[in-house]
Amino acid sequence: MNKCVGTTEAASLLGISSRRLRQLLEKGRVRGAYKSGKFWIIPLFNHLPQITKGNRGPKGKWRTSRPPALAKINVNRNH
Repeated sequence: MNKCVGTTEAASLLGISSRRLRQLLEKGRVRGAYKSGKFWIIPLFNHLPQITKGNRGPKGKWRTSRPPALAKINVNRNH
């Protein structure tokens, strides 16, 4: 059976803060983790908790290129 740890120990194994780990737990991104009362039980796989990749959301509109503007040529007829 896999060894299980709490949030503080799992966070130190991953090299992240315990607050960030709790955010990942709330989003369901830690594989096999469950809550027992008010404590999180986090299983270890190969001596580390397993975090799944998250969705980064839609691409920003600023990344799309604009269509080229029509060039206007003003001719000075006063000369």
